[in-house]
Amino acid sequence: GNPNKFDHDSYRNMKTGYRFSHDFDIGKPFEESFPAVREKYLRRIARFYERVRASRRVLLVWLENYMTDDRPTDEDVRASLGALAAKFPGVSVELLVVDRAPDDSTSGSLERRDGHWRATCPYRRMATEKGEDVRPWDVDTHPIMALLSNFAAADYRSAADRRAHSVDDRRRKYAALGARSALGYAVAKLQVKLCKLMLNRLRRRGADVRRIFEVQFGGWR
Repeated sequence: GNPNKFDHDSYRNMKTGYRFSHDFDIGKPFEESFPAVREKYLRRIARFYERVRASRRVLLVWLENYMTDDRPTDEDVRASLGALAAKFPGVSVELLVVDRAPDDSTSGSLERRDGHWRATCPYRRMATEKGEDVRPWDVDTHPIMALLSNFAAADYRSAADRRAHSVDDRRRKYAALGARSALGYAVAKLQVKLCKLMLNRLRRRGADVRRIFEVQFGGWR
């Protein structure tokens, strides 16, 4: 790939055609980068298989690529569902195919096809009222979330697994703000809110907030 366009080197799998644009460190030889990238994907794949096999019913969502015309036919979808059924026996796997609306302004209703669901969705983020353009890959998740609201989610994990996940989730949430307890997290959240209020007030008064950060923190990140 062309490193001048990305923060990472880009590689394409010659067998599958999949392109990896965000995984390989720029300028680092492939032989040095590949083992860590391979381990990362093997770990994710194993976790995905584990979670699907631990479920009774699974809904997989396929989103049309914004740049290429890769919309699958119903025959392609049926073939994929057959492969998934063979891969995960005993698990009811369903597929929701989301096609991008051509003009990003119209949407069709959710349709039940032969063994899968299909919908047309205007999921590309539009320019703001100020006329600021957006990158072609910027996605507006709200229409997609509206589609998913038609489906119910069930948690098939054991009570012990749910408790362990809840504890880990709290720890990650606390660590994000440098807190070690619920009280510390609440204080940190209050500090963040006060900072936002102060910056908004300064901005309304015409202050150059970017310059404030440069002076305070030695650079804008």
